[in-house]
Amino acid sequence: MSNRQKAAAKKPVMKTAATDRVVIAYIHPGETSAYFTQSLVNMMMFDQATGRRIVGCLNEWSSANVSSSRNSLTAQFLAHHTQAEWLLWIDADMAFDHEALGQLLASADPSTAPIVGGLCFGMSNNALFPTIYQFAKTETGGMTTVRVGDYPDNELVQCAATGSAFVLIHRTVLEA
Repeated sequence: MSNRQKAAAKKPVMKTAATDRVVIAYIHPGETSAYFTQSLVNMMMFDQATGRRIVGCLNEWSSANVSSSRNSLTAQFLAHHTQAEWLLWIDADMAFDHEALGQLLASADPSTAPIVGGLCFGMSNNALFPTIYQFAKTETGGMTTVRVGDYPDNELVQCAATGSAFVLIHRTVLEA
């Protein structure tokens, strides 16, 4: 046995619980941002070196009507990736930290937090805003959504809606 084989034999392989297995999905208009590509590569390399939770990566071309492609990839996840419990949607123009998946998984729970998203920002009138929305009553008694500007640092924030720029969804939510 060579020294390399001996070293590999001694290196512990991290076992992954079935509930930690993740498939990544993204849609794109035929190309992706360099920031996204670098972030995705870094996250996948980090995962390979640590938890080995990522078990698949799905992508599909989409025009402005993203719902059709999202539905198609979700159906593929449910039908062909039965070993994975989580689907991580990432917008193809996002940049993110290589440890972001682990942070989402640490906060997620199939029963109590089956959908968790990373803190993402949009831009309007040259100002960033968090994509956190709550329901509010209108003056006429109807319902609307409003942006939340104030939120606690490093905590989960329950919200009525968010974007799907970086969101982890448990299989049971999609099956329902």
